[in-house]
Amino acid sequence: MDGGVAPLASILLRDGTTLQIAPDGVRAGDKVIELAKIQDARRVSPNPETIAFRVAGMGLLEYQPEREGDGATALEALYRLRPELRPAGFGVPAGAYPYPYPTYPGYPGYAGLPPAPPYDPNNPTGIVSAPGYPSYPPYPTYPYPPATGYAPVPTPEQRAAMQSLAERRFRGVLTPFPRRFGELLAAIYQLYASRLRIWLLLGLCVALLTGLLDGGASYLLSIIIQPNPSVSGQLSTTSCTFPYQFEAGNALIRDALIWGALLIVSVFATALQTAVMSNGARDAVLDRKISVKRSFGSGLRRFAPTLGASLLAGGAYYLALAPAAICFTIVFASTSGMNLCDTSNAATASGFVQLLTCLGSILGIIGITLAILFAVRLGLAPYAAATDRISVRQAMVRSWRITRGNFWRTFGVILLTGIMAWMVLFIASLFGAASPILSDFIATPIAYLFTVPFIAITYVTLLYDLRLRAEGYAALTQQEQREQQETPSDSQQSSTTSTPVPPLG
Repeated sequence: MDGGVAPLASILLRDGTTLQIAPDGVRAGDKVIELAKIQDARRVSPNPETIAFRVAGMGLLEYQPEREGDGATALEALYRLRPELRPAGFGVPAGAYPYPYPTYPGYPGYAGLPPAPPYDPNNPTGIVSAPGYPSYPPYPTYPYPPATGYAPVPTPEQRAAMQSLAERRFRGVLTPFPRRFGELLAAIYQLYASRLRIWLLLGLCVALLTGLLDGGASYLLSIIIQPNPSVSGQLSTTSCTFPYQFEAGNALIRDALIWGALLIVSVFATALQTAVMSNGARDAVLDRKISVKRSFGSGLRRFAPTLGASLLAGGAYYLALAPAAICFTIVFASTSGMNLCDTSNAATASGFVQLLTCLGSILGIIGITLAILFAVRLGLAPYAAATDRISVRQAMVRSWRITRGNFWRTFGVILLTGIMAWMVLFIASLFGAASPILSDFIATPIAYLFTVPFIAITYVTLLYDLRLRAEGYAALTQQEQREQQETPSDSQQSSTTSTPVPPLG
């Protein structure tokens, strides 16, 4: 193909054009198809032989080879490049020898059968009664047909390009082909483990601060909502008082104001953390050298859009949970320190508490469903704003657009990696049994050093995989080339020893 490697298969079509299958794409006449956009490929008709590709953004494209069996050749070449497209049960191609078995009249070398012997009543089989008639017809002589059903052996250049793609795919970096669910998880773990030292260094710069802020907010919250000293720790038939109560007096106002200030500062610190970590993760996905200085510079330039996208995406998430949270907060505040076993208290509070509890449960189910939806569909917006020069609105639209039709894949990856990060934070919280200060101000910030880069790599890897499915590899490559031309110093620093994958075209 033009500007790429030689095609793995090239067949002539009935309309006079040529269909070429190459590691850098498929060309049919003047139409160029990216391998990453092909969603399905198979034979749809045996006579006349017809193969069809289902391509994102183009629909169903059908092609009829000029020579019978060439369709199997093209499909086998495509399956070598995109093994996940091979239909179940499609092993050795059925068209390995595409010509019909040459025992029909008219085929070169076909001599025909000798005339039948005369009928002999004494020998109904009629075989031995005819002198010289053989037991079976003589096997016709004909030239052995070529095995055109197999794709040709790749050339050294094609083999080198395929090995380069396989090597990049193994290391988790961006390739022209989208990844399946398990491959996405493998790419995330590979990118994280192979550069753990630089992730910890970036974490010391940004994640440690957010860990201290979140730990301080958690410590203050444990003071605002404190155990009730008059209760053993759980409701019982003899003590119907909630085991926790709000802090009272001026101390509650003071600690609540400090807690709110810590949350506000934490929002800004988290946005900076997301911007810096996302740019480092983008360099890892694009197989560039990760630089702390460049990650910080890019993160500071994209801080405002990242903050805006984080506020909108997070606002949608927490607004979905807010009605249920308000209901349960009112229930907790109204029953704090109240003994519900006392009939005088129960008469005034029982109906109100039950009503709000029931309403909060219903709103909680609805809110959790909407929160999960917003977390998946809009969760990539801050990372899109951090890694690309787009506005907050464009980042929100992009996140919603690329997750359309990929909800469960995105949800599954976020869920599994989130569980891994939660387990690390849970282990850090266990130190709270010894001392809350040890858990909130030491164990939690240390856990952030490991979990924050892992989450950033998860979202950036997902972002580029979904963009690859929606926009194609050529669009991503051209965008990165433009950015490198605008910042030549970064492009020189990010050069690696690996062989880059050529763009389509």
